[in-house]
Amino acid sequence: MSKKQLARVRRFCSALPETSERLSHGEPTFFVRNKVFVMFANNHHGDGHIAVWLPAPAGVQLGLIESTPKTYFNPPYVGVRGWVGIELGRISDADLSFHIQMAWELVAPKRLLSKVGATVVSPKPAPTRRASRSARKMPRVRRGVRERLADQPRRTRPRRASSASPNETPPTPPMAATALRTSRVQPVPIRSRSPAST
Repeated sequence: MSKKQLARVRRFCSALPETSERLSHGEPTFFVRNKVFVMFANNHHGDGHIAVWLPAPAGVQLGLIESTPKTYFNPPYVGVRGWVGIELGRISDADLSFHIQMAWELVAPKRLLSKVGATVVSPKPAPTRRASRSARKMPRVRRGVRERLADQPRRTRPRRASSASPNETPPTPPMAATALRTSRVQPVPIRSRSPAST
């Protein structure tokens, strides 16, 4: 039974570009340029599954397991990374081929994808607007702090006194400066002495 299912998986994997097969952890594993995209599992540690483990697009794993739990399951080790286990005895050739191709596209390098004209199935995040220069220079703060700071009124420095207009009276000098000015001794002019007459 497992040999028949392995031959089935091998047929679909070998049809994809630049794939190779070798043993990994004691099971046949399929690679695209040294990256794993399908692992065959023959009753792994006595779990009762004759299945494949393969990557799925983000958010798909949970939906598949909840909708068809007899066919799809959360595999050990790689399930936390979004991979899904597929019970080979409960899936059609068309669906298995689709999942294997999707896994290949998720793992294959971008150059190879562009070369063969494949499109990556995993959804990409929407492009975000680039932050303004002032926002990029702003130091990182905890979430919510920046928003609270933005709500507060901006503190402004007091304006410097501008030069006085002709109609305004100049400010009175401080008392110490006034006293110093009035207490200053005025210099006495020195008279030049005329030469004594002989």
